[in-house]
Amino acid sequence: MRLEQYLNEGIKSLLKPLADEAKKHDNYEDFEKAFTVQIKRGEYWHVTDNPNFVIDPKKGPRDMSSMASGKMNSGELMVTSHLEYWSDYYGKERPYAVLIDLSKLPLKAYNQVSRGFGNEFYISKSWMSKVKVVKVLPMKKALALSDKITSSGPQSREELREFWDKVRGINEGWFTMAKIKQYRKEVLVEIWVNPSKSELRKIGKNVRFVADSDTKKVYVWGADFLHDIVWDKILKKELKDFRRYDDLSLFKGGAKNGRFDDFENDAYSDMLHDDLAEVFFADPDHWRWVGKYISGLDNLIDYTEKYRGDDI
Repeated sequence: MRLEQYLNEGIKSLLKPLADEAKKHDNYEDFEKAFTVQIKRGEYWHVTDNPNFVIDPKKGPRDMSSMASGKMNSGELMVTSHLEYWSDYYGKERPYAVLIDLSKLPLKAYNQVSRGFGNEFYISKSWMSKVKVVKVLPMKKALALSDKITSSGPQSREELREFWDKVRGINEGWFTMAKIKQYRKEVLVEIWVNPSKSELRKIGKNVRFVADSDTKKVYVWGADFLHDIVWDKILKKELKDFRRYDDLSLFKGGAKNGRFDDFENDAYSDMLHDDLAEVFFADPDHWRWVGKYISGLDNLIDYTEKYRGDDI
């Protein structure tokens, strides 16, 4: 199952460890750094020759690098987020892989260490009570599961951001789908809320939007469907909102290729409504947040002068 399906249907079991990892971070930038640099992705493995492996306080990892003594450190554990690399290193010597749950550990409890063959996380015995063995699998099955987890997860920075937003409950992405009647025809409308750039491209070249200053959310859909119809027939019902679509707390517009200032059609008659323009220019920063999702809003003044012929 691809990432988009997980985002639309909710986080499923395969990506729950990554979701748990994301929840440990206070901001997206730190999560992205951990994901790309530390390779902290929620999926951690230990390799062993024991099909009944359990965490044993009397045993521990040996430093197998060429510069080390090979002495065992009792009560400690080494894990990796790159099972295939460890499998290649140990070969038939350790034919089993142990899926390890580190979701209860704070970030400081496990970090990459520099040893002979890399991608290793050291966990001291002081944290071992919070470490859980999920399952022990023959290496072939473990590698197949690892591949499935990786292929189901984020494959780009944009997808990683979408995943973060979903996990942290930012309520961004796909919103709803509904049938409405327009021009005597029944049509299907798909609506997104605070879409990412990649999602905006999926919606279409031309889009319409309604920005809500009360909730700081932008609802976006294909440009074929008019603002008043979508608001009255879909959004008011979904949001249980009784405002009229021309309420001054709602900023209505359109965009082409993600840019507000490229979409020249009747959407401007909505955007340049006298009262709305007056409110916008009285406090430009009041709507500036919309630019996070629809670029080009800084050119609104120029367009207002062009279409209204007023001096601002």
